[in-house]
Amino acid sequence: SMKKWRGGGTYMSAGLDWLEEHGEDPDVIVVFTDAGVYDEDLARLAEAGALLVLDTYSSYVWAKHRIEESGIDFIVVNDSPA
Repeated sequence: SMKKWRGGGTYMSAGLDWLEEHGEDPDVIVVFTDAGVYDEDLARLAEAGALLVLDTYSSYVWAKHRIEESGIDFIVVNDSPA
């Protein structure tokens, strides 16, 4: 089985900076992550109305409190065997 590399936290809102710098105003901003996102970054994404897509249920369990407290809209990938 493949082991998933888990990062040490990425500033996912850097994409928001890029959108702003290039004058883009998308209808939807989707952020795919393992939930290793800093609290202030998560708050900024939530404020921007981004949709967080968590890569596994275990990522959700690991960060559930922070995600729910941020108020961000999110979905969780079903990584259970069929």
